[in-house]
Amino acid sequence: MNRKQGILGLLAGKTKKVATVEEMNEAAAAGWAGEEGGGNVYADLGYLDAAAMLDKARRVVRIAVAIEARQWSPEQAAAALDMTPLKLRELLAGRFRTYSVEDLERLALSIEGGA
Repeated sequence: MNRKQGILGLLAGKTKKVATVEEMNEAAAAGWAGEEGGGNVYADLGYLDAAAMLDKARRVVRIAVAIEARQWSPEQAAAALDMTPLKLRELLAGRFRTYSVEDLERLALSIEGGA
């Protein structure tokens, strides 16, 4: 398997839920032709801001888990986070580069009931 297939190729058809960061890292470590992952898929892929990206991804996973646990619709979750359903979909799809770690932490705490 080559790196271009990445996580999507490794997890395709194997799960119906959002994969956690830990699951993505395990899949990356197990699937790249014997290469071991370093515990951060973003570092393994060569991102310069790998630590921040992993921190952001962990917070997005917390948001997704909280939404799933509450069995909220996208509209309910978006309203609770004070964002549009489209913005929430983009965030949960991994488009979180423009968010700061602090903003994502605030959103995670908010939806988890801690803020």
